[in-house]
Amino acid sequence: PRKDYDFQNVAISKVIAYSLTGSMLTFEIEDNKNIIIKKKKGMKDITGVVVDAQGEPIIGAAIQEKGTLHGTTTDLDGRFALESFGNKDIQLVVSYIGMKRQVVTWKGNTLRIKMEDDAQNINEVVVTGYQTIDRRKTTAAISSVKMDDVLMPDMTTIDQALEGRIPDLLFSQNSGNVGATARLRVRGTSTLVGNREPLWVLDGFILQDPVNVSIEQLNDPDYINYIGNAISGINPQDIERIDVLKDAAATALYGTRAANGVIVVTTKKGHVGTPVIRYSNQTKLVVRPHYSDKNINLMNSQERMQFGKDLCDLHYVFPQYMTMVGYEGAFHRFQTGVISYEQFLNEVKNYETANTDWFDLMCRNAVTHSHTVSLSGGTESTRYYSSVGYTRENGTVNTEYTERYTTALNLTTNISKQLRTNFRINANIQKKNHLPGEVNALQYAYETTRALPAYNSDGSLFYHQKHGYSVGENKKANNQYNYNILNEMENTSSDYSGNTFNASGEVKYNLLDMIDFTAGGSYSRSSTAQSVWFGENTNYVAILKNGEAKDIPQTGESGVCELPYGGVYNTTNTITESITGRLQANFHRFLDSENTSLITATLGYEASAYRSNAIADETRGLYQKRGMQYATMEGADLDDFPYYKNWLAKGHRQITAAKTNTISGYLTLAYEYKNFFTVGMNGR
Repeated sequence: PRKDYDFQNVAISKVIAYSLTGSMLTFEIEDNKNIIIKKKKGMKDITGVVVDAQGEPIIGAAIQEKGTLHGTTTDLDGRFALESFGNKDIQLVVSYIGMKRQVVTWKGNTLRIKMEDDAQNINEVVVTGYQTIDRRKTTAAISSVKMDDVLMPDMTTIDQALEGRIPDLLFSQNSGNVGATARLRVRGTSTLVGNREPLWVLDGFILQDPVNVSIEQLNDPDYINYIGNAISGINPQDIERIDVLKDAAATALYGTRAANGVIVVTTKKGHVGTPVIRYSNQTKLVVRPHYSDKNINLMNSQERMQFGKDLCDLHYVFPQYMTMVGYEGAFHRFQTGVISYEQFLNEVKNYETANTDWFDLMCRNAVTHSHTVSLSGGTESTRYYSSVGYTRENGTVNTEYTERYTTALNLTTNISKQLRTNFRINANIQKKNHLPGEVNALQYAYETTRALPAYNSDGSLFYHQKHGYSVGENKKANNQYNYNILNEMENTSSDYSGNTFNASGEVKYNLLDMIDFTAGGSYSRSSTAQSVWFGENTNYVAILKNGEAKDIPQTGESGVCELPYGGVYNTTNTITESITGRLQANFHRFLDSENTSLITATLGYEASAYRSNAIADETRGLYQKRGMQYATMEGADLDDFPYYKNWLAKGHRQITAAKTNTISGYLTLAYEYKNFFTVGMNGR
């Protein structure tokens, strides 16, 4: 350090020379006017560039000489320059949010510093869908996870990976059936009558559900959504990270649609380097239920028959419309004269030795397998990530399964130092097959006595009599019809087939170190087809017909016949489209030279449109196994079947359409002082 000195009546050159003594600076005086201070010859600056694992420049990385306050930050190209003051072998500390801290030594050469992601520091940054910001600069309640940290081999959808990973997020699976969508509650029950589902955002753009499900169905605890939610078609292997916005700030940023919270999904990007091909496989085995399982404590045939006999001996009054099987069924038929005493004894003997294993007849050990092949690579100017995937998830019930085909593309291009683009495509095809809700195989296996046989001695199906209320508008019929669960499974189905295409992209222009502009947009289209079929041989159709399949349909008012011929086939076809356009500006600037007060802001304008069209048909008279033919009723008079005629006259095609146009502006503003406190504001 220089000591104070009182110069009087001396040349200016002496004053400057004294001031620069001991430094690496010298000076010149030109034309007795201009004083030029410059470095001494032979001195070099510390220069270099900082990039991430993919070779992308890191903007704003901190470069500091170890043990001093001498430092700088990287510019838009990730480059930096720092005075060396003539020293060599200088140790530099390089740090950036979300990256591992590094210490490098400068020995006079230009440095290239590659930083690695630090999984432990992921919570230091958050993604809101509109911006990626330092957690310390936001006052919102946001939880973040890396997909690689939470994805387990048995998980086939993204929502499964969130169970138990996000504080305050409630996960409930109301059905064990394959492909059934779980219920997620980010902010609890925010409404009693409205939608309670969170808003899904993929790479900054809102996703729409493939089918318009009514609010009553979404909130019904007994409703099982086999269709899937907005994110169910995305391959979890393509996901990089997930951020969950949980408080009122989410509503302020996304509007009223985010009242139930926002789940922001970010997909993977490519890396700089030679192409890398990866193959991922997950295989899972689900063992079917067994009567020997400790959680399944059901009576065998002998125990169930003895229980029925005890009730009969006590003169127990059975419910009027109870399905009479087992001992009480045989005893009832003997009392009413349907069978003789000898036949009664033979039935009881056969029931006692049946011990039908319903789980073995209707269930299987289900194998689920998932395959993903991805290709990633690129150069400093262009990076790419692409993948194709296939998932087959079999249910423990014999006929149930879910298939999904996925593909993804993510392309990032640096057109110039200031101009960058990012383009993404996600597409999927899904196929699902289940049993209708009226045919619940697992529930039947749990609730039906093992004393009831499934087959006769000759190998044909054994049918018992089951009371059936009319499933149509007529409530007069209450007769007994043949029932065998294996026949119901063979002659019913609930199918779903859908495909979704989603494309989005942005163009980003850096005007100055403190401001950049982004123009982006997205387009998505979904097409789905749902069908539910009940064949002419089912108990469901027998109730409508008021007779068995082999019976001639009864005519007249007394016939109570709502379906003379064929089966029931209900279909729903839906097409949804959405498009979004966005303009956004991001600003950040220190308000003082000491860099203690920082202000950041995001200002945007967004316009979106959503369209949905659906046609639902309820038809009767189909013979599916005869080439999808309908009964023509040739030679028959509809007046002979007044109930069926009335049903036809009412019409059973429903056409629904939804249209939504939205224009909005949004603003986020934050002020930070020395990392001591942050004041933030979001509005839309």
